Amino acid sequence: MGFPVFFDTCVLFGEVVNDVILRLAEELLFTPYWSGDVLDELERNLTPRIGKERTQRRICAMNSAFPDAAVEGYAPLIRDMTCDDKDRHVLAAAAYSPAATLVTFNLKDFPPQSIQSVGIELRHPDDFLMDVLDLDPARVSHACYDALMSYRLYPQTPLEYASMLTKSGLPNFAGRLLPLLETLHESRSI
Repeated sequence: MGFPVFFDTCVLFGEVVNDVILRLAEELLFTPYWSGDVLDELERNLTPRIGKERTQRRICAMNSAFPDAAVEGYAPLIRDMTCDDKDRHVLAAAAYSPAATLVTFNLKDFPPQSIQSVGIELRHPDDFLMDVLDLDPARVSHACYDALMSYRLYPQTPLEYASMLTKSGLPNFAGRLLPLLETLHESRSI
């Protein structure tokens, strides 16, 4: 089992980033955590974009794949958090969880003093995934190659997949992953 990591709603929102995160968690490279409040926020934000049925399917799949990911019991800590008001539930749940790392695109919402006071490390998803790639390049690249091969229409090539990752806010990860995917693609095309 991998190290515990708490994910903010914004990381779970985008389909591409969500897919990468969950695939790598399935590889046991890390153990994902989130809260009911994070999933409620995800549902509120996704439903207008992709519809209620698809949103519920995604959240159900997340909970089914990771039944121990939901953190509970953190509500009394929310009022003591000193980050941005709308993200206090996120920091409280992260602090209450076994995770020492909170992954978010919204770094500015968590000032250094707010995370230091609860002993949480803050990571941007691009930096976090670079760290995971450093830990096990082979497993990460194979999982991402499997993702590429699972798409029916787009992307079809490692370059297109890397472009999707870049557009999703993961440019450094995409750049480091691309040569590994190209090598896999060449070896499997022979």
